[in-house]
Amino acid sequence: MGATAPTTVQPAPEIATCPTCGTELQGKFCPYCGEREFHPRELSIRHFLAHLLEEFTHLDSKAFATVRYLFTRPGFLTAEFVAGRRARYMKPLSLFLVASALLLLANSIRPRSAYDVRWLMAADPGGKLETTLGKVAVRQNIAKAVLIERIQATEHRLVTAAQFAVVLAMAVALAVVYRRRYFVEHLIAALHYFSFNYLCWVLVWPVASNVGVLNAKSSVLLAISAAVFFTYLVVSLRRIYGQGIGITLAKTAFVYAAIFLTQIVTPIVALFVAILVALKS
Repeated sequence: MGATAPTTVQPAPEIATCPTCGTELQGKFCPYCGEREFHPRELSIRHFLAHLLEEFTHLDSKAFATVRYLFTRPGFLTAEFVAGRRARYMKPLSLFLVASALLLLANSIRPRSAYDVRWLMAADPGGKLETTLGKVAVRQNIAKAVLIERIQATEHRLVTAAQFAVVLAMAVALAVVYRRRYFVEHLIAALHYFSFNYLCWVLVWPVASNVGVLNAKSSVLLAISAAVFFTYLVVSLRRIYGQGIGITLAKTAFVYAAIFLTQIVTPIVALFVAILVALKS
């Protein structure tokens, strides 16, 4: 009888655990916290560059598709979001923040404001505001021009922060005319509308910054932009809410009036707040 071959004891397979919470993995992702399975080879330069390329390509494709549909199919992105089809597009808030940042950058390079301290002083025939600012500048031991620039900077920060208030105002106006819908639907529609609005202004900023403000040329530009944005809003609301053209036109007029009023009031309020802050400092 031959000798029995020694039995080889196979080591127990190593159980993969989540690097974040320690839960046993059942695939590439943790079933508890969603963390991805980790391998030391992921720290190699080759893997890092491949992952970076994948992320960039994915982001670029999402951004391209989002901007394309934003300009060519008004309301489509909102309808897709409400239907739950969101993976192929940028998140509405991310899109709005990017559009806001681009508009802020354009305005910082070539500022354009209809309502500023100089406009307010020109509208004050008695010169009381200019006299008051002069006294404040003397009290603070600075030049009046420096004080005015500080007020302008404060107003600019307030107007930038108030962009979310304008979005909220539009969402509220939509909630008034389109009831029995979730408020978030109106908020997403507002984010997409203002993303389009801001990106349009970025594109025409080289022209807009050269026509001045509160003059004949700026009035023509305002009329053209109002026609474009109103039409865009009509098409958007028809696609999102699915109502007839007549009722949609009426509701669009109400919503657009609320937007227009808010956009006029916001910088004026910000200007007065900035002046009050300067007077009290």
